[in-house]
Amino acid sequence: RIIGNKMRIISRNLRKSLSNVSINFHETLTGMEVVKSFAKEKEELASFKDNTKNYKKTFLRLVRLEMIFSPLNDVIIYMYGILLVGIGAIFIIRGVWDVRHLTEYLMLLGILSGPVIRIPKFISNYKIVTASIERVFNIIKTEPRIRETENPIDKKIEGSLAFDNVEFSYDGKNDVLNGISFDVKKGDIIARDG
Repeated sequence: RIIGNKMRIISRNLRKSLSNVSINFHETLTGMEVVKSFAKEKEELASFKDNTKNYKKTFLRLVRLEMIFSPLNDVIIYMYGILLVGIGAIFIIRGVWDVRHLTEYLMLLGILSGPVIRIPKFISNYKIVTASIERVFNIIKTEPRIRETENPIDKKIEGSLAFDNVEFSYDGKNDVLNGISFDVKKGDIIARDG
């Protein structure tokens, strides 16, 4: 349980790290012209390297835990096996069982050992997968910030729109637009992308 819970936490961090690598990679590729125009290639490369190093470090932590979990699990299972064989030997020494009963007992142990050995691997995989499932459920549970009204009104815009001496600034100090004036009539196209 202790190792499994750690695996789930690390797996959750691994999914976040992979998400950061994917987002960084996607944004850099789709915004390549912007990156080049602002000469940010070195910064983007450094960011990508940091994200991939973080992913690698988290991945190796998960692999190390799996490497600890598997042999530890095998030791525990074999100790139980030795204990059960010891119990069978005690039954023979006390005369409760004969050779036939011991053979049946050992065959039953052999039949059950396969599924029992697989159980911890399923637990390990379950702990890793639950991190992904938690992430999906968190996305599903996220409440949208913008909600539509239940009965939206469809308005038709008539007439024209006038911009008269418009100013705009992102930071309140440096104007991006200054003294912009124009009229837009219904159906007019003022700007086109591409």
